[in-house]
Amino acid sequence: METDADRRSFERIKLELPIKFKISPENIEGDFILRDVGGNGLGVVSKKKLSPESNIDLWVKIPDNKPELHIKGKVVWSREAVGEGYRAGIVFEKLDLMPLWRIFREARIKARD
Repeated sequence: METDADRRSFERIKLELPIKFKISPENIEGDFILRDVGGNGLGVVSKKKLSPESNIDLWVKIPDNKPELHIKGKVVWSREAVGEGYRAGIVFEKLDLMPLWRIFREARIKARD
């Protein structure tokens, strides 16, 4: 049986950061927690179930004294997670590598702590 890890093109790095989001065109806004990130997407935990195929804007606050990182994406999947609310997978759309580098650098710093 094929697992999520088997289907991924990039390794996932575990990292917890707060994220603000807005789903268009429904104008649904909220907060969730980043759980992991890879080269083409990220995994989050949310109190709300996200609808697959929804366009989503994300604002990630990385503790590096720079402005919030704005990422555009699309919800790929969302399912209930016992004790956490909902888990969801989001694929990046047109991501610049510099912002992604900021996230990976933060993961490396937290791994050393």
